[in-house]
Amino acid sequence: MGILLRGVRTHNLKDLTVEFPRYRLIVVTGVSGSGKSSLVYDTLYAEGQRRYAETFSTYARQFLQSLERPDLDGLEGLSPVIAMEQHRFNHNPRSTLGTTTQIYDYLRLLYSRIAEPYSASGQKLTRYTPEELVALLREKFGGHQIRILAPIVRARKGHYREDLQKLLKKGYDHMRIDGEWYDLSTGIPTLDRNKIHDIEVLIDTLDPGRSHEGLQRAVHLALKLGKRSLYVAEKGAPTLWAYSLDYVDPETGQSFDEPQPNTFSHNSPYGACPTCKGLGSVKVLRTEELFPDPTLPAREALAPAREDSEVLVFWQNLLHRHQLPYDLPWGKVPPEKQKALVWGAAEEGQFFLEKEDEPVVPIRWHKPTSLWEYLQIAYYEERSPRWLENYLAAQTCPACHGRRLKPESLAFRIGGCSIGDLGLMELSELSRWLEEVPEELSPPSPPNWGRAFSGGASAREIPGAGRAGVPVSLPASFQPIRWGSPAGSPGSAAGHRPDRGGLHP
Repeated sequence: MGILLRGVRTHNLKDLTVEFPRYRLIVVTGVSGSGKSSLVYDTLYAEGQRRYAETFSTYARQFLQSLERPDLDGLEGLSPVIAMEQHRFNHNPRSTLGTTTQIYDYLRLLYSRIAEPYSASGQKLTRYTPEELVALLREKFGGHQIRILAPIVRARKGHYREDLQKLLKKGYDHMRIDGEWYDLSTGIPTLDRNKIHDIEVLIDTLDPGRSHEGLQRAVHLALKLGKRSLYVAEKGAPTLWAYSLDYVDPETGQSFDEPQPNTFSHNSPYGACPTCKGLGSVKVLRTEELFPDPTLPAREALAPAREDSEVLVFWQNLLHRHQLPYDLPWGKVPPEKQKALVWGAAEEGQFFLEKEDEPVVPIRWHKPTSLWEYLQIAYYEERSPRWLENYLAAQTCPACHGRRLKPESLAFRIGGCSIGDLGLMELSELSRWLEEVPEELSPPSPPNWGRAFSGGASAREIPGAGRAGVPVSLPASFQPIRWGSPAGSPGSAAGHRPDRGGLHP
């Protein structure tokens, strides 16, 4: 039996009944306006898409646009369908296989719902409400004398004399400075302004099990003075316990905002690595190709100078400023002089900055002092010579190590992996991770887990999660999902794109 459509009345079709045989390549022809698209796309494809959408879980369907049933009496013998159309693929340097197939969009949603932050040393960060803090301290330290402290300075340089004087006037006379206790009533200590300091103010010393009101008052004051954070130490013990209303790294004092999907987007300034701007790589000069023949005189050794008269004039002036003879072979120029000529104040291998970046080293815009500085200014002002791209190489970003996101975004993990780690996985490995991660999380599951997996569904029911397995049999399966889109032509690029309705069979 083929595919039978009965009584089709979509658009200008008048109770059309037609049967398409299976396993054939069928061409529908007709004059413009005769209803070809109405029959094939707006009826046959639309009904197949609607039926396929009904196989999704309730949680998945809430993310899909509701699909109306086409105007027809009946349709028999139809399986889930896809529609292939020719689209021009606009290549973007930030486009990856993950963004093209929309897998990455669903991963961003997943991480914004249930990921939890970790410190640089791997310590899981937690946050509390004031009421939860009071209850926790009563349960954990009841029967023991504890000190409640408010962190004022965390890992910052300065002498802080004025700040300590203000605190003393407010009645706070006991401080913990760099791990040592001080009584400000006997004198304010002199701190080295060039060293990093940690300062905590003693709010109260009490037994949480005996003084409920005193504990509430101390917690309230500590959170207010410590900007939503406080420390607890048992009397006579050196260990500090850090608590906060926000996600805060107790080692660095860095706080983390509630994550949103754009927190994990390398196309957004809220998530992109500030060094590589979400590209995962930076551009550096290939100096070995700039000076391919060390036996040539210094004046002629710079390869681009043979083609570009403007660069030749700059290079000759630079040699003159460094008092180097033009005819001295480049290989005999001392290494320190070579470094000064090519890199100047910049570190060897310094990458190129984009237009909106702040210079890492001071740049003399009107009179550059090195070849790198000269080319950086041209690149910065978007007037770089055409030949420059031939002497640039992509290098993994030294800040994010190819993960494309800022450190605050990479601090959030699920099952021990940041979303940047997932981006470096092969597709088959990502597919396994989606299957296994719910079982890897130690019970009880995070409180937000139910929001991401409605009704206790597994990760494979996340909309789009199945797409990770779709291209596994293709050559692209051997490439990490976060690489630039592997499609080299519009046709091959379209092979990785979801169909018009954003669904896959």
